[in-house]
Amino acid sequence: SKMPVKELTPRRKEMGLQYVVRLVSFLPLICNGLIITSLFFRGVMLLSVVAR
Repeated sequence: SKMPVKELTPRRKEMGLQYVVRLVSFLPLICNGLIITSLFFRGVMLLSVVAR
């Protein structure tokens, strides 16, 4: 049995919303990770400069 188009579109919208919500919830984690990595690299650079 073929699925009507009317039933398909709302489901796709729901999936899109869930995807967006997941992305938004992950944004702070990604930002924290970037900050931590940048700080880490700065520390490594400072250490390498001091080691000389």
